[in-house]
Amino acid sequence: MPTPATLRNVTTYFFPVKSDIRRQQALCDKFLNAPSSGLASYRAFFPQVFFIFNRTGSVSSRVPKARDQGCFPYFEAGIWIPLVSVDRRGPFPVADRLVLFPYYMFATSSQAIVSGRDEQGWPKELAELTIPTNPSVADLFQIRPTLFDRFGGDVLAQAEHLVQVIRIGGTSSGAITQGFTEGKAALEALADLVFGGPTVTVPGLGLALSVVDLLRKGPTFAFLKQFRDVADPRRACYQAGIEAATKVDRFRWAGLLGGRYTLDVKTTDSHPLVSELGLDARTFDALRGFFVEMDFTLDSGVTRWQAS
Repeated sequence: MPTPATLRNVTTYFFPVKSDIRRQQALCDKFLNAPSSGLASYRAFFPQVFFIFNRTGSVSSRVPKARDQGCFPYFEAGIWIPLVSVDRRGPFPVADRLVLFPYYMFATSSQAIVSGRDEQGWPKELAELTIPTNPSVADLFQIRPTLFDRFGGDVLAQAEHLVQVIRIGGTSSGAITQGFTEGKAALEALADLVFGGPTVTVPGLGLALSVVDLLRKGPTFAFLKQFRDVADPRRACYQAGIEAATKVDRFRWAGLLGGRYTLDVKTTDSHPLVSELGLDARTFDALRGFFVEMDFTLDSGVTRWQAS
């Protein structure tokens, strides 16, 4: 399924979770900055990551031959880290674009997993997902991949719940507390909920970014695309830094989910979410969520650098 791709009838649920910026930066350095040998400079700036859950009615390629083959429904979930890309123009560093680094991604479609990994470098793995059919019944979200609880030569991997987001009983019926049918109003509310206002300041650069303006265009994603070397599997035979933009084709509506949510994350050797991301477990019982319903296009990626 080559890109660009069209995704229709998409409902995306977001749950911001407090996270240590230093842990975020360590992951950013390991997977985006260090492999580029100085050609890329991404910086973590916000003390939260986003647990996301996507329910897509249909996804299809816009490339003529592939488009004529059909479309399929698609569920995915993951954890996104917000970053800024920093360029040096003259003597001063400039943060010129906001990107999202999808550090963990889980999907129900083998076609989307293979296409996403091969073409752009999406780090997707297969999992069973529970995602509500619509925001009015947004009570339970689950990610169930294949896990190793503990590493060991005789340990058998099993499909288990890794992540559960559950609405706390008595806080609401899962109804929408506030809805927006106009894109700008929705983005302003989203920016206020997540970032505390329409702009964010990048630490160390003293630069204020307009979140609303950046999100109105559709988010851009940053990846490390790589393939394992056949002779030495500890090394990569190909590495490149990829960015892929999205474009909102049709905004339907968005809103804040009613009630509060609790997050349960299983601690495993194969998926050490809490330690890697520096998640603050003290905040797991007071999450707020929001949603967006839209159609959008995932554009073809752009190669920012390629290892020689």
